[in-house]
Amino acid sequence: MKNYKKENIFMLILSRVLAFPFFAGISLVGAFLLWLKWMWNFAKYGGESIVYARKNSRKTIHDIFTKLVEQSENK
Repeated sequence: MKNYKKENIFMLILSRVLAFPFFAGISLVGAFLLWLKWMWNFAKYGGESIVYARKNSRKTIHDIFTKLVEQSENK
């Protein structure tokens, strides 16, 4: 590590301590928004939220089960 003067080390530590709350705040907002997205997808898709949240054609297990029930009723 380079040989820093005491003043430079103090300024380095001070700048990091002052920047930490802003970084933590932005990180917490991002984590909260991600959590809200997960909760919305869980409410929308149930336990399948992680698997089907990013697919364009969302064939859920409920859709497949409903189709199988309809086919068995038609026989």
